Amino acid sequence: MWIRTENCTLWFSRPAGTPPDYQRALPKKAATRLVASADELMVAARLVGHAGGNMVLIVSDGTAKVESTHSDIRVNLQLQNCEPVAEMRTIVNPRYLVQALQNVGTDRVIVKQNDSLEPLVLLPRVDDKPDRIFIIAVICLD
Repeated sequence: MWIRTENCTLWFSRPAGTPPDYQRALPKKAATRLVASADELMVAARLVGHAGGNMVLIVSDGTAKVESTHSDIRVNLQLQNCEPVAEMRTIVNPRYLVQALQNVGTDRVIVKQNDSLEPLVLLPRVDDKPDRIFIIAVICLD
């Protein structure tokens, strides 16, 4: 399987006929796990993308909000479920999040992350065995 990104190409192989084990790519004990509306997250990502800058996803005390790094845009998200162990502050390119949300195929998504330096994982809101996952690289700003 080839995965192409703007900066690199990754290659993974597995024996023919073996179904992919998506569970291996998921955070085992995610510090943050939230369930949100895919449409609401998409609107927030598009607003930030049109304004320019990167998207900051902030989760604390069972609430989530989206901000832009380059403008005064702030969007509060309505969460269906939120299990933060610690406060989460993640910066991502909104374009990558929009692409993942366009392909997720459900109205609710599960967002998982271990800490702010690890990839953001999006899952279709199904049982614990999703048929696909979306991994979004985070942006580290010093």
